[in-house]
Amino acid sequence: MQPLAIAAPQNQITSPSIRTVKFKTPAAVTKPYQEVNKLAQQSELYQASQTVRAEKKPSLKAIEIRQPKQKALQAPSSFDAKLINSINPVYPSLAKRRGIEMDVKVDFIIDRDGKVKDINFARQSKLSYFKSAIRSAIRQWRFSPATKNNRKVESKMSKIFSFSLYT
Repeated sequence: MQPLAIAAPQNQITSPSIRTVKFKTPAAVTKPYQEVNKLAQQSELYQASQTVRAEKKPSLKAIEIRQPKQKALQAPSSFDAKLINSINPVYPSLAKRRGIEMDVKVDFIIDRDGKVKDINFARQSKLSYFKSAIRSAIRQWRFSPATKNNRKVESKMSKIFSFSLYT
């Protein structure tokens, strides 16, 4: 076998030279580039519109802050009176000796200071045995007064006292 001989080029360029060559590109080649450019422009417009929309939407933190305020506005502004301190009436000794047992209904008003006033008893027989014991106990009761529109107001309340010898 004989080795292959490679022929050297006959015209060698000794100094570098730059030439600008213009090629005519067929429409089939330029059309995909134009479509890609249009898609890129559309993508940029879409991204820009999304950032504008994102700026208009409130952030999650803003929503969380607004929700408690709305709930605070919906909170009731009226509250009933609440008992803070009470003393049970003493069973009258005369009623005990006679074996009298009964339930006594009492209506009363709680003033703006939380004190009891205007004590009224339901009409019952043998009530006189228990009236003074109930009055002296109720006068010592203290309430947090009822409120309406964040102002202290008087309120009415009822209570049934059960006097029983066997409990």
